[in-house]
Amino acid sequence: MNQAELGEEDLWLALDERRTDAERAFITEMSRRALAWRSLGVTSDDLLGTAEQFVVLMLDVSADGNVLRTLRVDFHESRVVIGEDETKQAATDLDEENPRVLVVKDGSPVALATAAADWMEREILRPIERHEWVGEGFCHQRCVLSDTGELLCWSDSHNQKRPDLGPPARTVTVRSYHVKRRG
Repeated sequence: MNQAELGEEDLWLALDERRTDAERAFITEMSRRALAWRSLGVTSDDLLGTAEQFVVLMLDVSADGNVLRTLRVDFHESRVVIGEDETKQAATDLDEENPRVLVVKDGSPVALATAAADWMEREILRPIERHEWVGEGFCHQRCVLSDTGELLCWSDSHNQKRPDLGPPARTVTVRSYHVKRRG
């Protein structure tokens, strides 16, 4: 599917006259891949983008109306920086020294978009659980990546972290896909 086959409503970010040919190719390929993620519950409302100094594409991973993670790709013409946006607002650059941030150098804009989209798809497919504790006078919840137990966010009826609660009273899978992963 090329740029002409994508409708304007399918584009992650507008392809206006300010975009370079490389940016247009990158945005088009990322948009094409994002169309396939609709079957995973990704909507156009989950896709955010900007192009001030460089193209930044973000995808919110949500459950129960709450953003749990923001996946981000920064396109710099000849490389992409890929990772989770800790601020969920593109308030800071992704830290290229962070071992959890992937930097892909060299390659065509389409090849860079393919690498970025493959990473995003793997991350979208990661299952997420909500762990719940209900105690005397409080309710505490934590959302974690099921495969690693990594904490994504928490909430508490008294806004307390409560680190030593023991095993959760209830575990609920809030995102899970039983499809073959790519890459």
